[in-house]
Amino acid sequence: MKTNSEKIWYTKNLKSTFLLPLSWLFGFIVYLRRGFYALKSSRKNLDDVYIIIVGNITVGGAGKTPFVEYLAKRFIHSGLKVGIVLRGYKRDDDRLIEVGSDSLVAKVGDEALMLKQNVDCPIAVSTDRREAACYLHDKYQLDVIISDDGLQHYNLPRDYEIVIVDGQREFGNARL
Repeated sequence: MKTNSEKIWYTKNLKSTFLLPLSWLFGFIVYLRRGFYALKSSRKNLDDVYIIIVGNITVGGAGKTPFVEYLAKRFIHSGLKVGIVLRGYKRDDDRLIEVGSDSLVAKVGDEALMLKQNVDCPIAVSTDRREAACYLHDKYQLDVIISDDGLQHYNLPRDYEIVIVDGQREFGNARL
C-alpha cells in the first residue's frame, strides 16, 4: 500500500500537477548548477583516474550500493586498483574519514562499513566527494574511483554516470 508521499511522487495526479511549476524551477536550477560546475571544475589531481558516478533519480533506495559493490569487485578482479567514495549516510561526523573494517557506523555510515567489509579496496567518506577522491587517489594511485550516490555532486568530475532505476517504481511521475 502506498503512502501519501509515494502517491504524489510516483503517480501523475492533481497534487503532483500542482507541484509542476516547482519541478520546472528545480530543473532550471539544476541546469545552472551543472553549467557553473562545468565551467569551474577541473580534473586537477584526478586527471589519470577514471571516475564513475553511480546514482538514481527517484526518491528512495534503488540498489546503488549493491551495484557499487558489484562494479568494484569486477574491476578488482580485472586487475585494476579501485577506490570508493561516498557521503556516509546518517553519520555524525562531516570530516573526511578513510573507512577501516573496524570503523564505527556512527563515524562512517552503515553503507560505507558494509562496502569495506565486502570489497577489498580503499573507501573514504566525506560530504565533499572530490576531497575524498583526491585523498584516495593521492594515497593509493588508483585506476578507478567509484562514487556511490553522487549524481548531484557536480564538483567531482566524471567519466561515466550510471543511473540505477528501480524496476517496480521506474521513473516515478517523470518530474523533478
